[in-house]
Amino acid sequence: MNHPPPSAWVPYLYRETAPELRAELDHHLQVCPECRALVDSWRTTLGRLDRWQLPGPRPTPAASPSPL
Repeated sequence: MNHPPPSAWVPYLYRETAPELRAELDHHLQVCPECRALVDSWRTTLGRLDRWQLPGPRPTPAASPSPL
C-alpha cells in the first residue's frame, strides 16, 4: 500500500487541505490502520499542546544591597 507522505498529513491535520485531497486522505485513513494510528497520535499530541499552559511568572528574588 502506498502511504501519503508526512508532508501531506500536516495540512490535513490543520484542515488546510484542498477538498479533493482531503477526501483521498479520509479514504486512506479508513483502509489503513497504520496511517490512522499515526494520525490519531498526532491529533492527541496537538490536543495536549493546545491544552498546555505556561506556568505563571516566578517571583524574582529580592535584590541584595550592593557592598560598599
